Amino acid sequence: MLTTGSHDHLAKVLCPKTLKEIRAFNYGKPVRSAIISPLFDDPKHQKFHIVTAGGQDAKDVTTTGASEGGFDMKMYSVIFND
Repeated sequence: MLTTGSHDHLAKVLCPKTLKEIRAFNYGKPVRSAIISPLFDDPKHQKFHIVTAGGQDAKDVTTTGASEGGFDMKMYSVIFND
């Protein structure tokens, strides 16, 4: 699997061979980073999650209030799509 994050507030999981979208998650803020769980291929403790991080652009931190921007991390289940 392949994961992407973008300014349109979406983190997507794609098939690496066809680039077809498997899942899309609405983060609610610009997605700065997205990664597939390192346990995705683990034979004993396999996990189907992606971890995303994002929020306000770093250059705008000093010009907005503390409650407006924020930097968050969220974990999504690829199986349950939540």
